[in-house]
Amino acid sequence: MKQVTVILGIIALTFLLIFWFGLSKPEATSGAVVQSRALTVSVEKLELKDHQVQLRSFGLIEPEFDYKIHALVAGHVVTKNPRFKNGERVRSDDVLLEIDDVSFVSAVAQAQAELSASKLNLEDEKARAQQALTDWNKRNPNQKAQDYVLRIPHVKAAESRLSAANVALDTAKLNLERTKVRAGFDGLIRNANVRQGEVVSTNTLLGEGFSTNAGIVKLPVNANELNILAAEGSLGEVLSIVVENTLLSSSDQSKVLWPATFQRLEAGVDTQTQQVTLVARVDSPFDQTQERLALLPDQYVSATITGQVLRDIIVIPNSLIYQNEYVYLATGDSLDQLERRTVKVIHQDDTYSVIGEGLKAGDMLITTALGQLSSGTLIKVAE
Repeated sequence: MKQVTVILGIIALTFLLIFWFGLSKPEATSGAVVQSRALTVSVEKLELKDHQVQLRSFGLIEPEFDYKIHALVAGHVVTKNPRFKNGERVRSDDVLLEIDDVSFVSAVAQAQAELSASKLNLEDEKARAQQALTDWNKRNPNQKAQDYVLRIPHVKAAESRLSAANVALDTAKLNLERTKVRAGFDGLIRNANVRQGEVVSTNTLLGEGFSTNAGIVKLPVNANELNILAAEGSLGEVLSIVVENTLLSSSDQSKVLWPATFQRLEAGVDTQTQQVTLVARVDSPFDQTQERLALLPDQYVSATITGQVLRDIIVIPNSLIYQNEYVYLATGDSLDQLERRTVKVIHQDDTYSVIGEGLKAGDMLITTALGQLSSGTLIKVAE
């Protein structure tokens, strides 16, 4: 009996709960559909403009000419110029080393003696030849004598000996002069490999240096931007290059900027980067002056390459191109719809992009920074 009572109670409670939920069901209300709120944006009407092409690049500044200083004769180093060390400035005629010249002075004296003997021998042979001719004419008038009888070969041999003696003397004097090792260039010593008192042999590398008259910097640029920089064949006429010393800073920016001139375009394209290399020349970059701070050999420098002026093109800020692929435009009769449009960038510098395809004059470019939106999004142009 108790079990029946419990079951009936559970059934009654279930019906009460169902009835209560039915009474508490929310009622549907009628009204206007809530419209999505439009995004407020700023726009700019695109116009055709002229644009100065500029590229940024970087490279190593290197001396235009490097020099290796060799010993041209062998011997004992008796003196060394105090300026023959890394970083010292030298002139072309400066004597950097002196090699013991005793044996070379002796060689010059011997060559001079041989030259004198050769001259005497030639005069003697000429006299003998003249006497042989006189004797022949007396004994054999109206007959032609052989060259050997007239000592003509002897005279020629004496002349050859004299020529060889002259060459030997010149060589001996040259070797004597080579005992004084001169710089041979105006510039800076990069390193010195010899000390006073050492014995050097012929062709020993004594040191290295470089000319400070000019520096060369090789600047890589994308191959597809060459035609943007300048028309074919006119790079040297159009390009303007400024090299910046990035290792030093100055309150006067002009002190770290060096003008450069375009020299040549290296042959070939880098297979890894698809870049070509522009070679620029900087005058006296390693000489510090009141106007500019000196560059250091083999340091990295940045460069601004200014090319031609592009006429009547569409130019927009880089910040308005999303993922370097598309921009947002305001379209529709009331400019109340957003359009996401793909564009083709043909040139880009630090600030602006030149658009080759996708935009035209009169398009309303949205200048407000936006996130990922799809075409058709409702917008409102700010007053």
